[in-house]
Amino acid sequence: MLEERWSVGGRARDARGVIRQHWKRCSGSVLKWLVSGALVLSLGTSSAWASSYFVSGQAGASINSVSFNLGIEGGLRLEEYGILGKVDLNPWFNSQDLKGSLKPGVLNVGVGGEYRYFNERCRSAVFVGPSILLFDTALDTKGTTGFFLDIITVSLRWPLGDVVTMRFDPATVHLVVPVLSGIPLISLQYRHTVAVEWSL
Repeated sequence: MLEERWSVGGRARDARGVIRQHWKRCSGSVLKWLVSGALVLSLGTSSAWASSYFVSGQAGASINSVSFNLGIEGGLRLEEYGILGKVDLNPWFNSQDLKGSLKPGVLNVGVGGEYRYFNERCRSAVFVGPSILLFDTALDTKGTTGFFLDIITVSLRWPLGDVVTMRFDPATVHLVVPVLSGIPLISLQYRHTVAVEWSL
């Protein structure tokens, strides 16, 4: 009986040893697979999302309704479409006021979308949002808020590498209405704008 107990105990210890060895091997393999999968997934996801974001700085002018525009734009690009946001400072030039011909104009803050085509060498976009008056007029006070609508029929884009892209908007339509009550204050501008885009 004693010898049988020792033999049974020895077999049990051997079985436990074999189980522990297999567990170490299996757990090590599983851990390696999990780490490898996480690394591949993280690298693939980060590169895909990083190439989708962009920011741009732009400057231009309108000749028909003399004004200037300085702004920043950014957003998320998904395939040929994009979800965008922009902040646009739009000083106005008033030739009838000799003492202060350059007015602060308006601040436009908007959201919009874009569509890129011809191998991303062209794009069309639209923006809408609030337009805030930045100076007092004879009828309106500073801070009065209306709306603006930007229609960018076509933009021409030239990639300068993997990160930087030059963009030219030859003729875009901008309806700026910072005052809606009383006598509306309306500025219809046909702008010509140059921009530089950076992929993030």
